[in-house]
Amino acid sequence: MEHLMFYEQISQLGQGQPVKIFDTVMGSDYEYFRLHWHKEVELLKLSGGIGNYAINSVSYQVGDGDIVIISPQMLHYGKVDQRFPLSCRVVQFSLDTLKNPMMPEITKKFIQPFENEELMFTPIIKAEDYPEISAAIDRLAEWNLYDSDENSFLIQSELCKIYGNLIKNKLYQSLARAGSTDSNSIKDIISYIGDHLIQKITVDELAAVAGYSRYHFLRYFKKHTGTTCVHYINTMRLSLAANLLINTGLPVSIIGENVGIPNTSYFIKIFTGHYHLTPLDFRKYYSV
Repeated sequence: MEHLMFYEQISQLGQGQPVKIFDTVMGSDYEYFRLHWHKEVELLKLSGGIGNYAINSVSYQVGDGDIVIISPQMLHYGKVDQRFPLSCRVVQFSLDTLKNPMMPEITKKFIQPFENEELMFTPIIKAEDYPEISAAIDRLAEWNLYDSDENSFLIQSELCKIYGNLIKNKLYQSLARAGSTDSNSIKDIISYIGDHLIQKITVDELAAVAGYSRYHFLRYFKKHTGTTCVHYINTMRLSLAANLLINTGLPVSIIGENVGIPNTSYFIKIFTGHYHLTPLDFRKYYSV
């Protein structure tokens, strides 16, 4: 099954663009960012704050000095301590960028196992322990400021340095030893939620899809997503509602119905609790 609801297409990648690089601060707006996956490698060099990242269903506390490495296809989500915003430099790149048709054996040995979910990179490393990787991330940001053929070549070179150092230092392991082996099962469940988001979804229904009892399903879902089933569904619905508020002129009552929350009073209540703005105030604040 293609888990498209939670597949994230990395914008600006492809069409000759080998990498996406940006700096960001994850604050109160990132109190919970949703479970998702993508085909690209993602590195986050953290320079402040406190948060938690869950990668392949294993949770890690992260902060200043850490480099988070998210392998292709890996489900991941995170939470940020609102008191300590998480500052990070983000690098996202496709493994296709590193493939050399003149060296097919290198691709087969060191790239395809990550694409096929046979291997995954070590999720958290310390920048001070791997200064070559840390410096290459910063140089990528520097070269990325200017659009030129020369800088594109330099960007390609830094990506190779990062990947080469990951391999040289054996910062990877077999997925079977990495912990969870049933990420596809949770992908099936969250895709089912996405496909039925505007309908009534019950815990018993989802437990049946997963093949668990209600009790075991609730524990399983919390382990893999970091939140309760009801909270997760409401978060997805409210995210969709926020998008509709910004990009359409639909009345609040209709938006509530369109995201599976037909009780307008309840919709306004949980939306306000989540975004700290009423739906109408949210529309006024964020609409262009």
